Amino acid sequence: MFTVQLTCMPVKSVETQTKEFALWLKQRMAAADIKYAAELARRSKVSPQSLSRILDPKPLPDTGKYHLPRRDTVLALAHPLGVAEAEILEVAGYGTSNKPVEEEELAVLFAGYPKLDEEGRKQLQPILRMVAREMEAILAKQASDNHE
Repeated sequence: MFTVQLTCMPVKSVETQTKEFALWLKQRMAAADIKYAAELARRSKVSPQSLSRILDPKPLPDTGKYHLPRRDTVLALAHPLGVAEAEILEVAGYGTSNKPVEEEELAVLFAGYPKLDEEGRKQLQPILRMVAREMEAILAKQASDNHE
């Protein structure tokens, strides 16, 4: 038998994560001497529309929720900005810490398990954050597919 030690980091909301990523991305563009989003879109082969949504994040009109940019889109931005893939993934919310998930969502999930103690909840949080992130990515893709 083995024991897994899970470390819980402070939780950021998806809204906070997307806004922080947008700010970081603008700073990285300036550092890479990329003055216009169209230039980054061309260099990264990310559509101008997708890049615009990343740089100016807004909630989806149908759900009212923010979503993370797709992982492959984030990775496409790394090289033109001169940053490591691991760094850009971390800042965008795909790294190993600060996974975005709403506190209310965790509370709803845990409400069905009142006997689960605080330690058990802490152990489950990284897994639930991963599931929430994947659900957001699927919803974002579905929304994108429906608007094209």
